[in-house]
Amino acid sequence: MCKQCKCEDCSFPGDGCILEPKAKNVPRVHADCIKAWADGAEIQSYEVRLGNWVDQKNPHFFLDKRYRVKPKEKVKKWRYVIRLIGTDRLVVSGNYYSSGDEFNTKVPDFLAVEKIQCTMKEFDSD
Repeated sequence: MCKQCKCEDCSFPGDGCILEPKAKNVPRVHADCIKAWADGAEIQSYEVRLGNWVDQKNPHFFLDKRYRVKPKEKVKKWRYVIRLIGTDRLVVSGNYYSSGDEFNTKVPDFLAVEKIQCTMKEFDSD
């Protein structure tokens, strides 16, 4: 039994116990990731042998491993030169779109003519 926290399962008996915080109101190891996972976030663990982050469907939250909430993937989007159908008038789209097809689907009265390369921005995926 651990002298510090009186727990039966402590793998660090004595003064080195890390299952229970030494001060009150100090979060436990991996608390943020555990809470995020409980709320539906995807969790990754760092695999030292592979040298990268790996998705964990059912993370065990071992004390000696590193965990993080999986970062959202970024989507590249651009503004487009657009033309009102039936006219020769060209304008620039006010919003950003990932493709001309996406623009043409969402704004049926206009036609995407050309992607403006210098307007590229990255957005979090939905």
